[in-house]
Amino acid sequence: MKPLLFFNILSLIGLWMFSAMLGGCIASGTSSLVSSDEQPYPALESSAVPRASGTPLPASLSAEFPLWQLGSFWEYSDGYGMQVVKTDGKVAILKRMDRPKDWVKRHGLFKVDSMEEGVRREVIYQSPNPEGLFPLAVNKGVSFVREYLVDKKLHVHQSSWKVVGLETIEVPAGKFDCWVLVWNTRSQKSNWSGYEKWWYSPEVGNYVRMEYRYGKSPDSSRVLVNYRMGGGLDPEVNNR
Repeated sequence: MKPLLFFNILSLIGLWMFSAMLGGCIASGTSSLVSSDEQPYPALESSAVPRASGTPLPASLSAEFPLWQLGSFWEYSDGYGMQVVKTDGKVAILKRMDRPKDWVKRHGLFKVDSMEEGVRREVIYQSPNPEGLFPLAVNKGVSFVREYLVDKKLHVHQSSWKVVGLETIEVPAGKFDCWVLVWNTRSQKSNWSGYEKWWYSPEVGNYVRMEYRYGKSPDSSRVLVNYRMGGGLDPEVNNR
């Protein structure tokens, strides 16, 4: 019996040592795996600008309510163009450079009146005031009811703006730090809805890229190709 007992003890010790070695190898292989060639590669980064909470924004990314400058103009890849022909700073009339009979009135970034291809659209009521979107901050948003007249017919929309991120993008007009803003609107009387996504550059005073869709029209986009800040109006602009 004694030789058999001694053999059983040796077998148990051997099995225990083998299990411990196998577990150690598995744990070691899992924790030390970096890549096939053991290189400590950096983390992948997206096009969004990563910013820790409390990190100061660069001067080009002002979060404050924008002020218009007389004579500023913007030209885009699809031929769309606009110029500030009248302003008190916060509110501006922007005339279409590609369609001189058309114009839009904006209070900061928010459209409040327009004439497009002979159709007048005038906002008569908004609540709460969308100006509450400012100062801008990532994930900040505002939702409001907007009532406006189209040839004296009342339309009521539920609308919203939201700041969804910060990005640096490059377009034909240059490279710009941008707030990424999303506007959604939906009619309360029909199935019509609209959508705009702005890469808004305070340095430029407008969007440098916009993706948009209105009603059943296909998705579209435009990017900034040329612009000027301020500088007053050329005489021919005033006479149009």
